[in-house]
Amino acid sequence: GPQSFWYSPTGCRAMESSPWLTRDALYDEDFPWTVVDGRVYAIGEFIPLHPGGALIGRAVGEDASELFHTHHTSELAARVLARYEIGRLREASGQGACC
Repeated sequence: GPQSFWYSPTGCRAMESSPWLTRDALYDEDFPWTVVDGRVYAIGEFIPLHPGGALIGRAVGEDASELFHTHHTSELAARVLARYEIGRLREASGQGACC
């Protein structure tokens, strides 16, 4: 589960900088995850709490950046999402998806 990716149950990252994760490694895991702006989030605990209901299901296993920014314009949504961050996405080329 997400524990293998340095995930903290309190939502705080255990490391000062987020670990780099690859899509291949994520596809091998058995927990719901999503990517927004190059950051990876373990969202399993949040899915039943999502105010938008089942719409969050479209984000699982996908880059949900456009979906997230289309439906979330407040800073509150970004702060809630940040609690579930487990790392940054490393693209296949070896480069990070974001700075």
